[in-house]
Amino acid sequence: ITTLFVFVVAAQIITALSFAIVNVAPKASTSAPPETSRSSVVEAARVLAERLLRRFPADAAARNRDAFRALMGRAPDEVEASLLARLFDEQKDLFAKNPEQAARFLDVGDSAFDESLPRADLAAMTTVASAIMNLEEFVVVR
Repeated sequence: ITTLFVFVVAAQIITALSFAIVNVAPKASTSAPPETSRSSVVEAARVLAERLLRRFPADAAARNRDAFRALMGRAPDEVEASLLARLFDEQKDLFAKNPEQAARFLDVGDSAFDESLPRADLAAMTTVASAIMNLEEFVVVR
């Protein structure tokens, strides 16, 4: 399984999440500053994922809910929560089968990832946080 496949699956779920969000005013411009690189977004998602895995080591639903709340300022609705759970489960399975890819993905950015956390869970939660950050509703404050 390639990294491209992982991101295609994530993109499909991001699209589904985007359609699930209603009553959102369209943005005039992108939410990310031009100087924001892909690696810094992935690293920010990973740092959030690490915090959530430490706080809720055995509760994926709580991690997804808290990630959504932290990034969107509200709790996910039932459809969003279901899509986030599906994304986490699919990504965890993919990363569990490909630990080298999980390590490469988690190694993105300047800071080292917490190697005490389960890699497949951390990579999957990083993908969930990154997917939330890619929703149109997500805003970066400059």
